[in-house]
Amino acid sequence: MFTIKNFEDNENVKVREELGPFKVVEFQRELSIDRASAQSAYYASEMNVRRR
Repeated sequence: MFTIKNFEDNENVKVREELGPFKVVEFQRELSIDRASAQSAYYASEMNVRRR
């Protein structure tokens, strides 16, 4: 059995469903990129702009 610290007790993680030893988690916010990069990526995908 594995125990992972600072995963489920984080305010960014929400446990959606749980069945036995399995859990489905949902991240509330994307913390790996900054706001400007996320915003430009969103609008680029909406306008079908692809990076080469």
